[in-house]
Amino acid sequence: MDKKARMTSIEESWAIVDTHQHFQSLSDAAYPWLDSDRPQPLEGDLGPIRRDYLPADYRRDMEDLGIVKTVHVQNGRNPHDPLDETRWLSALARQEGMPDAIVAYADLSTPGVERLLEAHAGFPRVRGIRQILNWHDEPHLCSAPAPDLMESAQWRRGFARLAPLGLSFDLQLYWPQMDMALALARAFPDTMIVLEHFGMVADRSADGLAAWRAAMQRLIVRRHLGWDFCCIRGLRRLTLVSNRIGKGCSLLPMPRRRQR
Repeated sequence: MDKKARMTSIEESWAIVDTHQHFQSLSDAAYPWLDSDRPQPLEGDLGPIRRDYLPADYRRDMEDLGIVKTVHVQNGRNPHDPLDETRWLSALARQEGMPDAIVAYADLSTPGVERLLEAHAGFPRVRGIRQILNWHDEPHLCSAPAPDLMESAQWRRGFARLAPLGLSFDLQLYWPQMDMALALARAFPDTMIVLEHFGMVADRSADGLAAWRAAMQRLIVRRHLGWDFCCIRGLRRLTLVSNRIGKGCSLLPMPRRRQR
């Protein structure tokens, strides 16, 4: 198979946009979240994925699934230099034809983050930013420095720069933080917010699931909220991704966004 060929062996009506995938090259970069000595990682046993994973691996694994485009979500490559992963992915896309779109990383609370956001937005395939905001009382389930980071004035100054640059925000958090996310969406109605991993149901008890469902119901009324899952009840998310990728593959009408 041509390394740049699209995987479209199934009928066109079932073509899939993979809205959340990762590439990694552990042989030439640091990925701290994959370190073998990381204590009790949130993700469980990372051994099977602690290896290089590049477009050739992806094409082999996804062969015959009808995937026509992909969106790479930031994967923690050399986190001391957030622009490094964007540069690397952009070079990979020129060589391999994928990913089609990139969600980059930025800590929106960092002074001067505007310059980083502008640099990310200068790469043609960048469509959004992800900063993981998960807060939990259990240390191994916690990724953010504070539970209410998105309410910080400094963080919101960074967030305010996304819409003017045509960037969306990929929101990863737990359900107790969803009301803060709803307030954020109301404060910034022009910024597209994409909910990661369907709200990360960490508490699977009856009470935990009920609270998660209620929080999700409050979020879904937002016009500018997308979902980070596809195939099953995924048309809303697929439409968002089509707008990130470019013209010509929109499934449902969405608010006007920057087109590439």
